[in-house]
Amino acid sequence: MKELQLATTMLEKIIDENKNFQEVIKEVFPPNSTDKQYLGSVCAFVGCELRHHALIKEACKNIQGLNNNQSYVLYLALANNAFLKKFDPETMINETKNALLDKYVSEIDDLFANCQDLIATCKDLHVDSIDYIATRFNTPRWLVNMWKKHFGRAVMFKILRKNNRQQIQTVRVNTKKTTTEKFLNAHPDEFKKTDIEDVIIYNGKGQVRKTPYFRNFEIFNERLPIKIITDKVFDLDMGECLLISAENDSIVKELYLKAKPSVGIHVAVPTLDKRPELIKLMRNCKQKNLSIFNAPTYLDIQAAVNHRQDLAIVYPESSSFDLIRQYPDYLLHFDYDRLDYCLSKQKEALEGANMFLNEGSKLVYIVNTLNKKESRGTISNFLKEHPNYEIIEEKQYFPFDEYDTALYYCILLKKDIFNPSND
Repeated sequence: MKELQLATTMLEKIIDENKNFQEVIKEVFPPNSTDKQYLGSVCAFVGCELRHHALIKEACKNIQGLNNNQSYVLYLALANNAFLKKFDPETMINETKNALLDKYVSEIDDLFANCQDLIATCKDLHVDSIDYIATRFNTPRWLVNMWKKHFGRAVMFKILRKNNRQQIQTVRVNTKKTTTEKFLNAHPDEFKKTDIEDVIIYNGKGQVRKTPYFRNFEIFNERLPIKIITDKVFDLDMGECLLISAENDSIVKELYLKAKPSVGIHVAVPTLDKRPELIKLMRNCKQKNLSIFNAPTYLDIQAAVNHRQDLAIVYPESSSFDLIRQYPDYLLHFDYDRLDYCLSKQKEALEGANMFLNEGSKLVYIVNTLNKKESRGTISNFLKEHPNYEIIEEKQYFPFDEYDTALYYCILLKKDIFNPSND
């Protein structure tokens, strides 16, 4: 079965070679490949297994002596019969038996007979244990423990359940090219309105990036809270704005849409090489007041920004737990040790923004995380070192909230040291 063969190849590269899902798609389905016809179904196949990998692996652990290829055939077949249900179940069972050279026939029959309740076959897991929860929800034990500690058991379960569901795709209408009303009227079957002005939901087939509207800059990817946050802090009459953006381009596009030609927008990114969309935006909009430059550290900002800013927005590197639902292998490849690196970059970015911010102006901190160390903890540490700041507003969004995202933001005011009340 061709789909199973291609899916097995993908799984081997993702697990054995530690390559990410998007990278492997390009390898297995290169341009002009005759296998392109299978791309959608194979990606769904592999994605399903990865989203249930911990559970499937645990259910199969008593079948010893399989090589990696045989294990992955078994995992994929179980993923189909238990969850995906896209391919014929009997075909999956027969393909598995053939791959395993007709060994373990009784064990395989038992597994597939009970595949509708795989967690019940994991006899070594106590129902109240963290291992049971981690296996059931395909989440590392350390992360389950962290969410339980930070937010409590009830919220932890809400996060875990939501992470198993598809994330809604939201986009921002480019109001410099069209209006939201016109765009929705032109594409009523693919998009629908939200309660956030000019941000809409994509309900079409396939990736929104592949649509002609996206390629023509009629719409941009944007999470719902980004518009809410920027609406709160962006002043149309301000002079200069600094954005330190390590991993998210949506705020750049939002500021581009909001700003008058008289408002200077300076965007500092770690490297332009990994931001092709920004380059395309710059070439397309030809807006002279928008400058984007390399700034691996906040000291590099000095070369491009030589005076104080009226607003600073910090969107640094983070654990990016909002990507769990977007990439099925995200947690499989997540490096726990990277958290310390993220914390250091977040502190550095805040320090950089502070250097260039006018007194009496606002500093906005945003991270796509569900980790209090990166959110409230980072802000608390910053306030200890900079008592001339005060919190105006902060909020943690959860994936189970109405806005369907994992994001924390904090709006701070840099007080005038000669007039702390700012009256």
